[in-house]
Amino acid sequence: MPAEPTPEEIRAFAETLDPHAIAKELFRLKHQLDYAGDITGANSRNAALALVLGFIDFLQAIPQLDYELAPPPALTALHIALADLDDGKVPALLKPAKRKGQRVPPRLVWGCAAVATDCLMRNGFKKGQAGTIVAGELRKLGVPFGDSRAAPAGKSISNWRDRAMGGNPETDVDAEIYRDLCAMFKSSGNRDIDRQVVLDLLAESLRGLGGAGNLS
Repeated sequence: MPAEPTPEEIRAFAETLDPHAIAKELFRLKHQLDYAGDITGANSRNAALALVLGFIDFLQAIPQLDYELAPPPALTALHIALADLDDGKVPALLKPAKRKGQRVPPRLVWGCAAVATDCLMRNGFKKGQAGTIVAGELRKLGVPFGDSRAAPAGKSISNWRDRAMGGNPETDVDAEIYRDLCAMFKSSGNRDIDRQVVLDLLAESLRGLGGAGNLS
């Protein structure tokens, strides 16, 4: 667990905040929490989903929290997992943990890599260049990858993006992840900053799904 902030750190952070803006977003969050609290019984998953979305909106509305570009990967993964349950699917995130040898399904890796590639392309990187950058990050994380045609690393990642873009989000896991995560990414307009944000989110998402170095 991270160390508790000191009183001095709290005071310094408080001085950066806009009280009116914070009050506005807290009121919006309270409205969302009250709405979710009225959902009970068989629709309790909808309540949980509404809560997650409310917290995501709140975090992205406060610039000082540094989640303007993309929400925390763990919340994003939970949001997708809850939506999957409503579609009759049991996502990997909500399946009982295995004590040994737990691995992330390749389709989840494909979806996350496809999103990272797309976000880099939206910030000015060419498709092949973006694929190569993502491939390098996967290697650093110890994630094996490739495709049936033994394409070069960057091309393999680009192929994943093309498949995710052309897939049906209602039936394809990687297409669903691609759709949902792409919709949440917001560019800062600074290519170097966004590149690092995208790669950090890719790493955090894959670790959250099963742990880097233990993926297939």
